Amino acid sequence: MWSVWLIMLVLAVSGWAPQVLSSSQGKDDVQERLFQLSKDESISPCDDFYGYACGNWKPQMEKDAQGSLSQLDLAYNHKMGEILNSVNGSNIGVNTLAHKIQQYYKSCLAIEAPEIVEYLKWLELNERHIHWPISTNISRHQSPLRHDWIQMLATLRKYGLNDVILNEKAVPKERNRLVLNIQLGRPQMQENQMHQLHYEVVQGILKFFMPQSEYKNLWRDIQDLDYQLMELASRHEDDDEIMFTSVSSLNEVPWLQRYLSVLLDTNNLNPSMELVITNTAYLRKVMQFLQRYNERFICEYLQVKFLSYLHYKELLSKPRNCVTNTRLLLPLATQSLYDVANPNLSKIPYEVNNIFEKLKTKLQEVLKRNIYDLETNVIKFLTNKVRSLRLSWGYPKVNDAEKFYENLSLAPNDYYGNRLKTFHHHFQFVHSSLNKRLQLESLEFFPLELEETAKGLLPYILPMRRRIYVSYAMFQPPFYRLGESPIYTYGAVGFLLARQMIWELTNIADIVVSAYGQVFPHIMDMLLDNNKFTMDYAHIASHHADVAQEMDSAIIGLKLAYQTFLQDTPDGDQSFFLNFAQIHCQIRNASSATQHRPSDDSLNRKLVNLAVTHIKDFSSAFGCKHHQHHGVLYWGAGDEANDNFLQ
Repeated sequence: MWSVWLIMLVLAVSGWAPQVLSSSQGKDDVQERLFQLSKDESISPCDDFYGYACGNWKPQMEKDAQGSLSQLDLAYNHKMGEILNSVNGSNIGVNTLAHKIQQYYKSCLAIEAPEIVEYLKWLELNERHIHWPISTNISRHQSPLRHDWIQMLATLRKYGLNDVILNEKAVPKERNRLVLNIQLGRPQMQENQMHQLHYEVVQGILKFFMPQSEYKNLWRDIQDLDYQLMELASRHEDDDEIMFTSVSSLNEVPWLQRYLSVLLDTNNLNPSMELVITNTAYLRKVMQFLQRYNERFICEYLQVKFLSYLHYKELLSKPRNCVTNTRLLLPLATQSLYDVANPNLSKIPYEVNNIFEKLKTKLQEVLKRNIYDLETNVIKFLTNKVRSLRLSWGYPKVNDAEKFYENLSLAPNDYYGNRLKTFHHHFQFVHSSLNKRLQLESLEFFPLELEETAKGLLPYILPMRRRIYVSYAMFQPPFYRLGESPIYTYGAVGFLLARQMIWELTNIADIVVSAYGQVFPHIMDMLLDNNKFTMDYAHIASHHADVAQEMDSAIIGLKLAYQTFLQDTPDGDQSFFLNFAQIHCQIRNASSATQHRPSDDSLNRKLVNLAVTHIKDFSSAFGCKHHQHHGVLYWGAGDEANDNFLQ
């Protein structure tokens, strides 16, 4: 831990320190001025509150920001850059977290423009199971090597490629959520940009390995295979058959046994190892379908998909920015380092924890009203879920992060190897703990492969762990000012916390997770058998099917934050609603950026407008008409709202 104190000393000597604002009473003059600058009073708040609150929004600190969240992200990048450039890695022990982060950061700075083909070269030299069918020195028709697509598919999965031919992931066991099992099923690729084929990748790389006519023919064939695989997956989209089985029961799909052997690096799979198989019909059909093709061509397909995947991962930090690149690859490490470098932010948790506990109390009160006349055991199940939630600060503590990365070796001159080794490390860390009983706080439960985890600076919930994770990096304007009035804190931080609490009460997959991390599917059945609940649950989906859960959690989350705020400050205020809108302000495209006007079709506009109209005091505060409205999930129809925003 001496390295942690050294980091703080280096930062202090360099003069870097986070901004801490002095405490103020009542309203914040700076924040109120921002409201005035952002508002477009030519727009009626009753017709379009988002347009009214954000119509003249401009970034205040980060001039390149496209929205409030983008502004937060850029501010975090600037501070993280100062940290990375201030820490002298040579003065820190070889195995420390800070040294590893800086080693990777240096390797990124050494590469001006990444060449995706270098990943292929690194893997061919360092991974015994990889023999590329399209090589840098062997043409498509000359390779004497035997190709094995199942082996290649399983090997590339270890380096992050997923949802190609099948989906593989480690999931909590149904009846014991502290144990991880492998789940295999149909790929979830239809809406995932990561798996789109990128012609520029093929054109820019493969044309150097084969004649032009040959790579064009290959591209055409690969596109055709990709389309047919997607069609096959979509035809089985409604196949919800789930098998809780074991390796010994895979005789009907022996290719999965082979896949698992390579995936887990063993020739002797444990026959009793438990598995979850979803979409079993698809897994049988896909093998039958692929038998039409030769092994080499399927391996070529996988190679191109892997290139597309790597291309996508590089695009996440475009324009080229090694701070963004570093934090996306090493999210646990960089956020832990940020927390250490911001000791003054330790003043925040008491205030926010206090708000969080009040939100929990209020939500339990709402659930106990039992407006749907649910059975007592269902209400008890839901209230216990809420009561068991805890806030966790940081991602994770430095000691835990150092332990997580202790077996990962990074070098300042091996950018491509560093990235591939880190992808492999994330996979191996989780899969080495399969079928073992873990602790609730175990890092194996962190969804590191999700972009939201790596990029996220806002709170997010992991229901199985009963934790809402909060990053210190969020506590900057316009989301938070130290010592600000509860009017602003509840409208921003209070809403974001409340929304995460509500998220697991509106998500079918999460609502059945108990206070102890166990799954009880019958709870959802009992809720859906209740006509009143089903009507409220389905109402938003009928108007906003593609973003129903985002809308539901925003409506109920804002309602919860506002009702809790009123318990602290009985008089409602326009500032609460303006601050709520402020954290969603954004510039959506280049044409709107010229005038700094919000886009009419932005998701944030729909979210803000729909949420505020479910609070009667909003109408009172802004002099709007209000109308009796349908029930809000768990809340009923006690408030009134403006129906215009529903369409």
